[in-house]
Amino acid sequence: MNLIIVIVGLTLYYCFYVRTDTKLVVQVSEALVKYVSAPYQVVENTVKLGFAGFMQLCLFILLSLIIQYPLNALLELKVSVLASLGWGVLLGIGEFGIALALTELIAPPPLDGASKPMVRGWMRQYRDAFRLQPFLVGLPLTLFYILGEELIFRALFIWACRGWSDVLALVVSTSAFVIAQFPAMTRFEHGIAPAVGAIVVGISHGILFLQHGDIVTLSIAHCTMFFLGMITGMKKENTSPITF
Repeated sequence: MNLIIVIVGLTLYYCFYVRTDTKLVVQVSEALVKYVSAPYQVVENTVKLGFAGFMQLCLFILLSLIIQYPLNALLELKVSVLASLGWGVLLGIGEFGIALALTELIAPPPLDGASKPMVRGWMRQYRDAFRLQPFLVGLPLTLFYILGEELIFRALFIWACRGWSDVLALVVSTSAFVIAQFPAMTRFEHGIAPAVGAIVVGISHGILFLQHGDIVTLSIAHCTMFFLGMITGMKKENTSPITF
């Protein structure tokens, strides 16, 4: 029953996420564009990312209360902050290398909707957040959203599958994470690279969460991998993800 609740809640979230052109987003974007030297579309995509991250965190809190997830477990630091940072960065670099190799193997040119994802679907929101301001806007919003993903797809999904085998919990959480890469993409091939990355992250993070329950290190690894992927994707498109 808990798994059904999580799946329904996440489905409703993504149905709303792909329709983030809400009146509130437009109003906030129109207000902010007056104070920043950036095109309106860049500001709007950044606002969408922040709004989506906030809604995702609200979803996590709501689902946690419904299925009685032990939130206090997440507050226990498994290792020091420096250790989390170090191991997270190393893990993220390794995951990026594996995902990049698999993407090139699965979708070599000219099937490179997979290798050129940075102007596709939801990836534009991250790109534009870094273009607006890399360290004060792009990085915090990326960390914020990725933390929400780790909380939902690792903590909640695996908790909802408790009582099952660890392998089944891993399969369910990873499958849900892979499927989540496609809703806001305009074409299927645009979601291939994110989906390959989601498989790598889903399996490795699922195993590590089952063993250690350390969401901080996993979030840092996820962000590191994502940031490296974003830089690589933008380089292939001969554009820069960061404007100083």
